[in-house]
Amino acid sequence: MEQEGAMSEGLRRRDIFLKIEPLGGYSPLAPVAGSRRYGRDAMYGMGHETGRVQPTEIAATTVNALVYREYLDDHYTTPNTAKLVEADVNEPPWYRRVPGAVLYAEPGEQLYIHVLNADNDCHSLHVHGVKYGIDSDGAWPFGVGTRRGLRSDEILPGQSWTYSFDVTEETVGVWAFHDHTHMVQANVNRGLFGALVVRNPAAPRALDVPMFLHAMQAPSIADSFESPVLHKATPMQTFEHTFTTAGVVAYHCKIHGPTMSGTVTVDPGAPAGDRTVDIHDNSFVPQAVSVRPGKKVIWTLAQNFDHIVLAPGGGALTYCLNGRAFVGNTPTIEAHSGQRLRWHVVNLDLGSVWHNFHPHSARWALPAPPAGAADVHGLSPAEGFTADTIVPAALRLPCELQDLQCDPPDDACRVRVKGDFLFHCHLEEHMMAGLAGLVRARDWVWVDPKTAWSSDLRLPLDDGRNDLDWVDLVRCGDCATGDHDHPHTHTKPHNPCCGIPEDDDDHPGHPARHHGVTAHDGTDCDPKQCPHDHAHPPGKPGGRCCGHDHGTGRCCGHDAAEPCEVCERVGGHHTHGGRHGHGAGDDGADDHGPGDATDDGHQTGPGHLHPARSAARASTTGLARDALTDAMHLPLHGPVTPTAGTPGVPAMPVMTMPGMPDARPIDVCDLADTGYWELLPVDSHVLAVHAVLMHTGQVLFFAGSGNNVPNFNAHLVRSVVWDYQEGTFYDPGCPFDVFCSSQTVLSDGKVLVAGGTDKYDDFVGSQATYLFDPQLRQWIRVDDMDAHRWYPTLVTMGDGRAVVSSGIQAPNEVFDPAIGWRPLPNTTSLPLYPHLLLLKDGHLFYTGGQLGNATVEGRAINPFTGAEQTVSGLRDKAKRDQGSSILLPPAQAQRVMVIGGGGAPSSTKRTDIIDLSSGPGGAAFHPGPDLAKARGLCNSVILPDRTVLVTGGGLHGETRADAVQLAEIYDPATNTMRSVAEATVSRLYHSIALLLPDGRVVTAGSNPDRGDDELRLELYHPPYLFRGPRPVLDSAPTEWRYGTTVEVSTPSSMTVKWAHLVRPMATTHSADTSQRLVDLPIVCRDACSLTVEVTDNPNLAPPGWYLLFVVDDCDIPSVALWVHLDRLPLAPPKIIVGSHHQMGGHEHRPQFPIPGLPPLKPPKKRATKAAAKSAEAAGKRATKSATKRGSRSANG
Repeated sequence: MEQEGAMSEGLRRRDIFLKIEPLGGYSPLAPVAGSRRYGRDAMYGMGHETGRVQPTEIAATTVNALVYREYLDDHYTTPNTAKLVEADVNEPPWYRRVPGAVLYAEPGEQLYIHVLNADNDCHSLHVHGVKYGIDSDGAWPFGVGTRRGLRSDEILPGQSWTYSFDVTEETVGVWAFHDHTHMVQANVNRGLFGALVVRNPAAPRALDVPMFLHAMQAPSIADSFESPVLHKATPMQTFEHTFTTAGVVAYHCKIHGPTMSGTVTVDPGAPAGDRTVDIHDNSFVPQAVSVRPGKKVIWTLAQNFDHIVLAPGGGALTYCLNGRAFVGNTPTIEAHSGQRLRWHVVNLDLGSVWHNFHPHSARWALPAPPAGAADVHGLSPAEGFTADTIVPAALRLPCELQDLQCDPPDDACRVRVKGDFLFHCHLEEHMMAGLAGLVRARDWVWVDPKTAWSSDLRLPLDDGRNDLDWVDLVRCGDCATGDHDHPHTHTKPHNPCCGIPEDDDDHPGHPARHHGVTAHDGTDCDPKQCPHDHAHPPGKPGGRCCGHDHGTGRCCGHDAAEPCEVCERVGGHHTHGGRHGHGAGDDGADDHGPGDATDDGHQTGPGHLHPARSAARASTTGLARDALTDAMHLPLHGPVTPTAGTPGVPAMPVMTMPGMPDARPIDVCDLADTGYWELLPVDSHVLAVHAVLMHTGQVLFFAGSGNNVPNFNAHLVRSVVWDYQEGTFYDPGCPFDVFCSSQTVLSDGKVLVAGGTDKYDDFVGSQATYLFDPQLRQWIRVDDMDAHRWYPTLVTMGDGRAVVSSGIQAPNEVFDPAIGWRPLPNTTSLPLYPHLLLLKDGHLFYTGGQLGNATVEGRAINPFTGAEQTVSGLRDKAKRDQGSSILLPPAQAQRVMVIGGGGAPSSTKRTDIIDLSSGPGGAAFHPGPDLAKARGLCNSVILPDRTVLVTGGGLHGETRADAVQLAEIYDPATNTMRSVAEATVSRLYHSIALLLPDGRVVTAGSNPDRGDDELRLELYHPPYLFRGPRPVLDSAPTEWRYGTTVEVSTPSSMTVKWAHLVRPMATTHSADTSQRLVDLPIVCRDACSLTVEVTDNPNLAPPGWYLLFVVDDCDIPSVALWVHLDRLPLAPPKIIVGSHHQMGGHEHRPQFPIPGLPPLKPPKKRATKAAAKSAEAAGKRATKSATKRGSRSANG
């Protein structure tokens, strides 16, 4: 905030307001603990071979930081939320960044900096370089005081001081500021520093890049320990730890979260001897104990649940750039080639270690004499300097691409590329310990179909998502020859593209074999060897499209390799509607943020430009001009000789705290075969009984009372919205007990939740129905059902309505947003949570999967007429309790698989498959491949490479000792089941698995006993993430319609073999009626786009939001884009009095025929008391039945 005030020697007064604030729980490896943007290592150092740092490292480096935070008013109510480095795409939000402030000034100003101390210790402000008196020096004990008890060199908690500084021409430069009271280095190492940049008004315009090299460390290292999993046993299991350093050590149960916590006070004055703590099911008794240094605390598992006693510790030394360590977390400066960067570099590591600063492919002028240039600058403690560099060209192009830039043909398009250039401290151990960042140079390059096939250079495509690039970790190492010491040693070299050993008979039918791709000489899949005819259904054209529309307004689909009578030449260069440019640097196209819609309805990927449809040919390519004129051609032909590595470079140590168990070892040679599991550094906050992926990219977890009678009696019902990418959680409340309800997603993206728990033991279901609005993050009450339902199943139909079935012998009903619920004709009473899947003819198929009742045969049901047709052949029908059921990909094949399931005396490993492509008449189940491990209570997820992940479950119901942690993947193309990586966390009853938009799978929950809530989150990284670089999906229209064609923008088009829609999951109790993968036949392709065909049958793809993936010839999927498939807008829901949110309503009737769906009828009457009594009686019968089955009566 500027104020023109009194003149002091002709200087203009400006007031600046800083507040010293604590920033608790800050780790330089993950400023936002659960955010996927942090916790990364883009250099894949030792211990970080997956690109992720370990949660133990994050905990070990956590400090309670301190920052100077700038405010824009003298009441300190409006923080300055502007970024410190505008071009840094990794910078944390303003409330989680270190340092807290960078100030700018110009000669001729007099700065009045008002510093308010909001910490609980004394601090000051000391600024280098500018002019001031001793009243503004801030160095204790040499400051001044006032009669009111204030001091310039020691600001007490709650007090403030105003410092004044003159800014003149001789002060141009960058100047550090920091605390100078007591323990200067200790406070600077916690983040209490910043910089004042005095700008030179005559300097050319540039992007300011303030960059701090510094250390972060707590004044003392906190004690840390982690017990193994403690199980109920005889004798009782114990864990002990000896405490050595005085202080307070906080600990908690790693399984059940920080709500189950305790403290140990280490005090020389404590009573003599060791201390004991009993571990109860949900508490430590006593919660607080005191011991002397050198004495033990012994924890004893005294009750039933499993526990892990964890003290995360923290405070370890970390070298940082702007408060962060390791590339991927540290600053990534994103700019266009040719832009000027103005570095303001300061070393605030005040210890005995010096640093230097070296940016790659950059240099700055030295003052004369001796003139010249430099690209390394040494920095003593508190030294700073300012230098300008120019962002280099992203890459030098080979001849065939360089020539194309001068005169791109009509069928050319532009793709965005990047070059990631390191900057770092050139002391090797500092760089490998994380003291490095990136300058990301961004350029545009013209490509056409010919060069897309013929160029040997794989362009470094920039998808704008700031994800880590794939790195082949086995090209130069022991795995390449099979000589590494590991029980899973490969004896044959990997195909780096597909991650499969050459000629491996254990992987029949892999794309490397049946798509004509062969592993050869360690090179990537050659697209010239991968014909694209397999991407087109029979009767559709294959090969490359000639690009001519022949006046039809759409691509003719003719293969450019064959003569075209209309085009009159081979490989016709006619355009259809303009060039497919992926944005333009200066031709009028605008950048769009994540998920932004462009003005013609396109949905863009994060940070991507809308596809250009204008005369972009006349514009520049976006490459720096000197890169075009002085290009050096890369030697792209001939054999490449691998190096043996860099001798003498020490391995980077993995930071683990004493007493912490090491993470499960990962063999990088196996990643492309097995994938791996990552335990996230945050927990789910609630027991994840139910989970839904919403079109905002966020996940809704809800539990209601969560199988906990005290919670139910106290009306403690919960839900939470988890932002997977940002790592944040939002509590929207929970209006009723949604425990054991059902959920589905309607066509507008709202989550419909019906049923739940009105009463425990004997269970009575609820009539309540709510919508959850993903945009408002709010529950909305709508019309109640006629029946009370507990353990029902909801299915979204092809017309957008939702059918509910079961829930303790309740008749079927249908929900329409405009008129609410109405009854449907009676059908066979299905078991609890029946597995129902919508077929292409509008029937619902009951697979035989269910909870607790195996007497009902599988059948196809028309819910609107009551007609049924049974099917046979399902084996182990009595053992399908909470197995899983999947509509195998693609949905057009109409094949259903039933996987595993529980029952007496143990679970089954069998799978069965039925082909319903010709309808249920005459169809029967036939055996599929057995699972490696028998399992009930399991979850299955359709992966975007058209395989199925099976995870979780157990051999004997809810017995932890028999939990199955091994995951398996089923491949429908080869009808094979293979074992992959083992999870860390067991997932049993009340657990979920959910596909995420980036192709990973999150698992959560598990509740084998009441109150025993598993809160840890674990992420599965499938093998395809380690086979090669992912195809880039730039943009697509947001709104899609049935029976149309859609153009999808992708610079990877020439290697894409599949495009498909995946419906987001909505799952509970091993049942998900939503998930399906719908093929999008590719009818045309050019260098930068695909044209795909959308099904005309809404029963195959019910209206709603979908994940759009493209998959390349190595079976590697892109990151998904969200698209909305619908024919008409969904009617606003009918709202009843007392809802959280009021909306208008009107009747909505389908405007297109849906097989099997009759017209709507008027709303039904309200439920009667007799219906409620009937529901309670049914609940008693269900509870008695559950008692016969075993523990389910106690578990809900």
